[in-house]
Amino acid sequence: RPMKDRIQARADVELARALLRTEADAVASLIGRLDERFAAAVQLLADCRGRVIVSGIGKSGIIARKSVTLGERVAPGQVLFHLADVETVKLDVRIPASEIQQLDPRAAATVRVTGIEREFTGRVANIGPRADPGTRSFPVEIFLSNQGRRLLPGMFARAMIPVRGYPAAILVPRESVLFEGGEATVFVADPDSGRAARRPVRIAGRFGARYMIAEGLEPGDLLVTAGQRLLLDGARIRVVTRRDLSS
Repeated sequence: RPMKDRIQARADVELARALLRTEADAVASLIGRLDERFAAAVQLLADCRGRVIVSGIGKSGIIARKSVTLGERVAPGQVLFHLADVETVKLDVRIPASEIQQLDPRAAATVRVTGIEREFTGRVANIGPRADPGTRSFPVEIFLSNQGRRLLPGMFARAMIPVRGYPAAILVPRESVLFEGGEATVFVADPDSGRAARRPVRIAGRFGARYMIAEGLEPGDLLVTAGQRLLLDGARIRVVTRRDLSS
């Protein structure tokens, strides 16, 4: 009887050990699966975080447009946000073709923004090389420093840009200027010799019925304003009427 009990006891011990090994293997397998699920959850959490690496924006960058909502599932490569750098903002204006030649590159500009009771100072950064076919105006970009982030994309503004100055420019009647071969010329009368001399001039702009002459004329020159189309260089003339063009 005791021998049979010892044999049975050994069998029970071996069975218990086998069960323990089986349970240990099952627990180890379960731990392995849980580790895999935990790693997958950690990776999923990492994938849910958006990281932006853009040089030049720094702390002045803001989200200009959001394309997703909280909890929405996104696909790889999908655009989530549009970022904007507002430390320096750009104002787009249009300048008529008749005035674009008078605009000085890098000129300072005074800007007033709708809804903000103060003036901003900007600078012309770029003058478009081509006019808009519909409006015949040229695009001009003005850059402004945006301290305090008061200026935001989409705002409307008006800009005052000083035109290029010509301190020695002279205004003359448009009918006094002749154009031949793309060159502008005028006739100047010499009272001493009684002759008319053809003189090339450079037109800087047009103001109503007058041209602004930047080069070619001097104060006091006697300009021929009638009959000059029939003149030749050096032709004899007789001045019958004088008119003060400064009035």
